[in-house]
Amino acid sequence: MSTNSISLQHFKTNGITLRAAVEGTGPLVIMVHGWPELWYSWRH
Repeated sequence: MSTNSISLQHFKTNGITLRAAVEGTGPLVIMVHGWPELWYSWRH
């Protein structure tokens, strides 16, 4: 996965804003990091 193909998106729901890193096509995969990790840790 190239970091150039990642699209960072924001979604508002129930009064909170969620940030998602979206890339590729196919079945949806949701990865939730714990504190103090970042989504960027999974780039490899």
